[in-house]
Order: sequence, then structure tokens, then C-alpha cells
Amino acid sequence: MTAGGVALPEVGPSTMESRIVKGLHVAGEILDVDGPIGGFNFQSAFATGHAAGLAV
Repeated sequence: MTAGGVALPEVGPSTMESRIVKGLHVAGEILDVDGPIGGFNFQSAFATGHAAGLAV
């Protein structure tokens, strides 16, 4: 099992923009999100990617 990445409190949830580096949007596997197997990681990647794409 692996963990790590950009901490969720460092990212605005509606735009996925970094609160530390303005103009930097992060999504998917770069985020520190852990969950049960069975599609959770896919849903997280798709949803955060969609939010970041709409914000750019």
C-alpha cells in the first residue's frame, strides 16, 4: 500500500487549485486520497479532474 501526495487541506475543493501556488490545479493520483479498492480511486480521479478542468 502506498500513500502520500498533495494534502487535501492545501487544495480548494471546488476548483482543485492549490492554496499555496496560485494557478496550479491538481487532480487524480497526485492527491493524498486513500480509500477502499473497487473503483474509489477512479471516481476520485474523474471527479477531481472534472472540477479542475472546469476551473481552468
